[in-house]
Amino acid sequence: MKLDITQIQNGGELAEPQPLTELDIGDLSERGESDNSINLRLGSPRRTRVRDQSPVFRWTSDKTEASFVVTVVDEMFNPVAESPQLPVAEWRIDKQLKRGSVYIWQVTAFLPHQKSPISQSSMVKFKVISNHQLNDLKVAEGRLISPLERGIFYYKSGMLEEARSEIGRYISENPEQSGIENWFSRVFLHGVPWAVLPGNKDTRLKE
Repeated sequence: MKLDITQIQNGGELAEPQPLTELDIGDLSERGESDNSINLRLGSPRRTRVRDQSPVFRWTSDKTEASFVVTVVDEMFNPVAESPQLPVAEWRIDKQLKRGSVYIWQVTAFLPHQKSPISQSSMVKFKVISNHQLNDLKVAEGRLISPLERGIFYYKSGMLEEARSEIGRYISENPEQSGIENWFSRVFLHGVPWAVLPGNKDTRLKE
C-alpha cells in the first residue's frame, strides 16, 4: 500500500484493477439509438463492483422534460428488472440482485406525449460482489483508517465508486497533494459525469 501511495504521489500510475476486465462490454457499448436531440449519459454503477444488492442507478440528461426507463439484464441478456417511467435521472432497483453476478443496464428516454423513445443510452456492466468478497472487504475496512489507503484498496478491488468517494475526500482535506489529485483526475474523471457520482462534495473536481 505504501509503495502504491508513493508511486502516485510521484506522478506514477497504478495498473488497472484486474477485477474490471470482466466488466468490459466491447461492441455492446455502442448499442443504443438516438435522434441526437438529447444527451444521455450513464453515471453509476459503471464498469465497477458494488456491495449493495439493490444499487441506485444514476445518469444525466440535458432534457428536463424527459422521462426515463431503466432496463437491467444479466450477462445472457435475460430480463432482470425494469423501472416504471421515471421523471428523474435516478432509480433504486426494487429487488435484490444476486451476489457474485454481473449485470448490464441501459436507459431509454421519452418525451411527453410521445409513445416512442427518443433515445437509448449505451450499455454498461457492473458486478455485485460475492459474500466472500464482502467479508474480505469488511476485514480490510476494519484495519485501514486513512481515506487514501481505503480509496486505493477499493480501487484495486474494482470498487470504483467507493474509491472515488474516499480519495476525493482525502484530496479535499489535503489540497497540497497535487500528485494524488492529478492521478485521481486522470483515472476517475475521464469520460465520467462526476456530478452524478455518489459522495461527491468537492466542486473543484467537477468536469
